[in-house]
Amino acid sequence: MNAALRAYLKDLQSSAAGDSGLALALQKCISTVNKAQSAINPAKIDCFRYFGDSVVRRIKGHFSRQEHFDELPQASSSDLRMQVRTALESVLTQGELAGKVLSKKMRGEVQRTRDALDCFISIEDVRDVG
Repeated sequence: MNAALRAYLKDLQSSAAGDSGLALALQKCISTVNKAQSAINPAKIDCFRYFGDSVVRRIKGHFSRQEHFDELPQASSSDLRMQVRTALESVLTQGELAGKVLSKKMRGEVQRTRDALDCFISIEDVRDVG
């Protein structure tokens, strides 16, 4: 699913062999990408944990070039993003979830989850969100 992003992170990791801190950070990034069942949007990679500023800048710069951007997967026909966004908007509008009134903290979590939907090109598995 995220083959181009994974390959770029592995290239970065191999070039960072002398810097054990960066190599370890990149390993965490690769692990995050490997676990994702949905296509990650490199332009919004800073939504994810363990992607430090320098790695985020390199990923965004790399995939901002058209030849690398074209390697990314396109949104699939099974994209769940709009369904999830609609459900979250409904929860926020109604102010309740599963029959319980949303607390201020829970409302913030739902809003952050809704905003994080843009971190994906398409959502194939709702477990990737949140």
